[in-house]
Amino acid sequence: ELTYVTVENGGETRHSQQEKPASGGVSGSGVRGSGGGGGVKRGVDPKWNERFQRILDMPEADPVTSVAKFEALSELAHDFITVAQRLGEIIITETFLDVKDKTIPPVNIGGVAGGQKFMHNGILFKYALDWQGIYGSDERAMKAAGHELKGLMSMYCSQAKGVYFPMMALIDYRGYRLVAISLLPLGKNSLIYGSNDAGATVLDKIPEFSKKMKFLGAKLNLKEHWAGRRQFKKLVGPVDIEGHKGDDGRFYMLDFARTMPPEPPLLTVRNAYLFRLLRPEFVKAYKVPLSSDAFSNFGRTEDDGDVSDAAKHLHEVIIPTFGASLDTKPFPRRSSPHSVATQIAHRQGINFRYLGSVRSYVMREDWRQVLLEEMIARCFRTIMRINMRAAMQMQKQSLADTPYKIIVATMLNTVLGHLEASERFWTKEIPELLEKNFGTGKPVLSSSERDVPLVSAVNMARLIGRIQQLTGIKLTPEANELIEQDPFAYEIIKPDIASISAVVKPMNIVAHAQARSADLRGWMHSNSNAKQRLFAVADTMYNRALAITPASEVTLSAYSQFLFNLANICAPAAEKRADLKKSFELCKTINVESRFERAYSIALGIITTERLFLRPW
Repeated sequence: ELTYVTVENGGETRHSQQEKPASGGVSGSGVRGSGGGGGVKRGVDPKWNERFQRILDMPEADPVTSVAKFEALSELAHDFITVAQRLGEIIITETFLDVKDKTIPPVNIGGVAGGQKFMHNGILFKYALDWQGIYGSDERAMKAAGHELKGLMSMYCSQAKGVYFPMMALIDYRGYRLVAISLLPLGKNSLIYGSNDAGATVLDKIPEFSKKMKFLGAKLNLKEHWAGRRQFKKLVGPVDIEGHKGDDGRFYMLDFARTMPPEPPLLTVRNAYLFRLLRPEFVKAYKVPLSSDAFSNFGRTEDDGDVSDAAKHLHEVIIPTFGASLDTKPFPRRSSPHSVATQIAHRQGINFRYLGSVRSYVMREDWRQVLLEEMIARCFRTIMRINMRAAMQMQKQSLADTPYKIIVATMLNTVLGHLEASERFWTKEIPELLEKNFGTGKPVLSSSERDVPLVSAVNMARLIGRIQQLTGIKLTPEANELIEQDPFAYEIIKPDIASISAVVKPMNIVAHAQARSADLRGWMHSNSNAKQRLFAVADTMYNRALAITPASEVTLSAYSQFLFNLANICAPAAEKRADLKKSFELCKTINVESRFERAYSIALGIITTERLFLRPW
């Protein structure tokens, strides 16, 4: 009963009644205050926020001070992620323990966000669950939490001077998702912008901060609009975004889940404005600013038309163009083709839920196969999460990992075709899930694919590898090798599962800071071998940062400069270096995305002949 629960028959786990989110968000504003708890120990507070903001304010006057800043930032962000993951795994593992038995008990810190909150080591943790049924499933609540992180990163990467943000990470473990946020120095009356009561009261108290919000709106192409329910103010961003004046005198922002505008609502999807949002890369590139409160109870219908036109442009222009462009792109041999395809899609502002539509415009079989594998791996993850939550609820107070290894082994063997459930999985459940999760009016599968078992349409070893990347499953090297040799001949047993770890989705701070540090240190180093190694690290980490935030101006700009500099030292002749300098000066006059494309194109033609480490982006 624990080993295989289908979406069709198993359904989503439901939990006890808790506070209802004011506007459907999973974040709320509960990062202020120190929390109650009557003397319950909350661990040692490492002063995350104080250290984070102090490092961000460090100067970058020269390469030495810049390296010091980026290394300090990288170390702090890495430590935050490590602590958040370890504590998050404990909180999730003990989900169904009695409060008196929990290592980290919940806290009551007020606010209106749904679900239990936990506070330890200066980090606030909140479950991303559909406590009150406003999303329709826990998976959709998890998507809303994902938008919280994307909204924060979009704001953070816009570099509005004098606006400060918390550190944040998402922790996915055993079917659950936690949002981890660093505590901020806020008080009961610190709110100066937006609303913390679902738009009943809307504030815009300090003109200086309003000006900064308009700057952010211009950067992200978000429309200033009338927002509220009982009273209205002109705001940038959603009505439930919060601007605060902290106890330290800084301006802080919170609650980013609805930063991006929603797509036009679907009759079959309730409250879609909470989780079916446009991607920031698309919004930023669109021809007119768009309202974050479109199609919600907090905005005005006059703002809906532009968002409808934008969604139409996405489906009728962006997606078909991108799908057709994949036919001209070289198939990656050294990098994961799934990662390459999804990163490029995100840079075009295309959501994963439209991969089925993208695939309908792709003719080449290698790319079509990769997109199909990506969708199937994500369906696998959805089923696995439901299984894990069901096991957690049934096990109650068991902290052992054997039940979860049984689930993973059974599911992987189902994929590999070794169980009675395999035929149904490939002929019914996966095709139905593909249409449900990735269908947009056009069939996800071709007629020929619907007529045969879908298992024949994938590269099984590559699919198993992608499943491991998405879910935190880690098979032993021996098991992976045998699957690579003949996946259909190998049956997974519990010892083959080395671990089932949490999957952490961080901000791009660590990757960007490590890239900048390696980049700068490479130019400072005199040893050619050390220089090349540092450049290789920088290239890898720039790519990793862009995988997290594809449209980050600060990362794209730094990476562009790095590529031009690298191409310059690799150029074979002085004339070529002069041409490069001219090209770079010209590129400064165009937008940063185009500048990056141009820099990469120029650099690729030179660097790959001299240095083999440059990754195919």
